[in-house]
Amino acid sequence: MTTVEAVLNFTARRLAPVLLKVSGNQRLQAVRNGAGLALPFAVIGSLFILARSLLMAGWLPALIDEQLLLVPVLVSFGGVAVVVVLGTSYNLARLRMVDEVGAMLMALAVFLLLQIDGRTLAIDFDGLGYRGIFTAIGVALVTVEVYHYCLSKKLVIRLPAGVPPAVARSFTALIPFAVLTGGGWLLCLLAGGGVNGWLMAVVGPVIGLFNTLPGVMAIVFFSALIWSVGIHGDDIVETITFPAMLYFLAANAMAGAAGQPLPYIMAHGFHSAFVNLGGTGATLSPVLLMMRSKSARLRQLGRTAFPSGCFGINEPVTFGLPVVLNPVAVVPYVLVPTLLAASTYLLIDHGLITAPCIAMPWTMPTVIESFVVTGGDWRAAVWCLASLVLSALAYHPFLRRIESRDREEQEGVSPGKNG
Repeated sequence: MTTVEAVLNFTARRLAPVLLKVSGNQRLQAVRNGAGLALPFAVIGSLFILARSLLMAGWLPALIDEQLLLVPVLVSFGGVAVVVVLGTSYNLARLRMVDEVGAMLMALAVFLLLQIDGRTLAIDFDGLGYRGIFTAIGVALVTVEVYHYCLSKKLVIRLPAGVPPAVARSFTALIPFAVLTGGGWLLCLLAGGGVNGWLMAVVGPVIGLFNTLPGVMAIVFFSALIWSVGIHGDDIVETITFPAMLYFLAANAMAGAAGQPLPYIMAHGFHSAFVNLGGTGATLSPVLLMMRSKSARLRQLGRTAFPSGCFGINEPVTFGLPVVLNPVAVVPYVLVPTLLAASTYLLIDHGLITAPCIAMPWTMPTVIESFVVTGGDWRAAVWCLASLVLSALAYHPFLRRIESRDREEQEGVSPGKNG
């Protein structure tokens, strides 16, 4: 057994089951799906940030005051934590089979309570944006669990059967809401209006690891490695990392809109714009190579995979080449995106290209996406084109080996053991 085969065997038998169990956790699923509801709002806000950037750069005619373009940004990114608390509480309530609307309203009320300074009674409006994302997540999780516990232990007020259901539900939520409000009030007094800052002091060092070079490389490496055994690696990894990526993106977007330096290198959009060119594994380059292959099978696969690959969908390659459980294809599939992630990180760190600060759908075509998510940085598009060339060079010897095997099979010769 080769080293690559040993790694695949370990991933399939040991690593993947553990990660599947983690990603299947109801709370993590609720956080991932709930935070994901903020993306459409972020995309809309990002369009106005992009328009302002292009206007200031002279790419668009000055038909409107650039400052007016910030109004939708303040609503979208400035209220992202509100969307997260509503989305997370709804999704967890649905999984825990409690009243979704009641859970959402209680979570929202407690979250807003924690944004008030207990001494001055002033509202921290910054906490409604990205600074309050992790407070929103914590409040949503605690709210639903308290609600579920009270229902399971029958610690609720139950009215007679003839009472209208809407009224009965409101009284059912009364005791859990009283407990949550009292707890939130005490926390607000103890923290002195600094709940968001206190929580970030705890969470910040942990999520900060995702913004380091080793963290970026580990995310990409394990995502591709899990895919190589036929399991959706991006979904598993994003279950853990997505809230941090949303936080980084919102922080960069608000900083960019204010004309300040972008605080984070990593953010949502980094992978699809600079790493997963054509899909996980950076497979658009090998697709282009396969379209001119001497192997009829690879030529047909390349032509079939090219249209979807332009939009970041590469299942035809992953399962058709195949990459899954193929020791030859797995090597570039895992290493190429990892090296692209490291190179891009270093370029952003040295100020040679702009960090992601604009939210866009991951299905946006390669090169165009890199230009857009960086707020219109042409250098990012040039680097994306260079990355495609570098990926092609890295994939070429491995594809030649697979092509040789295909040709041997076509000629009726028993192929060597190369996948």
